[in-house]
Amino acid sequence: MRSDVYERYWEPGGAWSPSEHPFYPYERALIEKVGRPGDICLDYGCGDAKRYGKILEEMGFDYRGVDISETAIRQAATLGLNASLLNADGTINLPDETSDFAICFEVFEHLMEADHALAAIYRVLKPGGYLVCSVPNAAYFARRIEFLCTGFLNPKGDPTIERSAPWRDPHIRFFSANILERFIAAHAFSKIKVFGSPFTLDFLLARWRFIQRGSSTERAARALLNSLSWLSSACPALFARRLFAIAQKPKPNEEKSLVQRSQRSQR
Repeated sequence: MRSDVYERYWEPGGAWSPSEHPFYPYERALIEKVGRPGDICLDYGCGDAKRYGKILEEMGFDYRGVDISETAIRQAATLGLNASLLNADGTINLPDETSDFAICFEVFEHLMEADHALAAIYRVLKPGGYLVCSVPNAAYFARRIEFLCTGFLNPKGDPTIERSAPWRDPHIRFFSANILERFIAAHAFSKIKVFGSPFTLDFLLARWRFIQRGSSTERAARALLNSLSWLSSACPALFARRLFAIAQKPKPNEEKSLVQRSQRSQR
């Protein structure tokens, strides 16, 4: 049965929407790494598709968005995008092995049965096709400090309620770098690489009222705060607010080898 939780989440006119976030340059670079113009791109959990859909089409990809929310799919349709409804169990109404690559950005943490979603993505990927996904890092250093000092676990799913009513927050699954890698490996993907979004403290600028917006002081402060981006490369498990993974669906001969290795390890 479909939950109206996802319908309310994508209801237009709310206090906050995930579509307000931009399509970050590092996300675009990841997609360009795994896809070429003309490739079929599956966007699992596309929502209203405002954040990625049109840009991916402009990049030359054959975009196929899917989501569980009827409200979100109606909004995606108004953009002229190819978006369709997932089945109630999270499976996709697409034939086997038809997508060249798939993206699943900030979705798994919202799902009661995230493993069903990953299995659905695996099924529709062509052999050799790639998954590019992201989740919030529950083990980000700021979250660790906050929990250690206050005992408050911030779900970080909706800034309008994450502190006042965290029990209503849309994030219900929590991933660290290690858990994300294990989650993907459990579904037969290979060549898994987990890494983080660039580390930055530039959000502090919004709290420094003494710095004039657009001034040379602000530009210098932003450059200084962004100069620490290397920290997420050195230790994404600790310093990346978002965790990314790229993984490949093995080709038939590679898949057989993976199964054999798994069987040997279980003996």
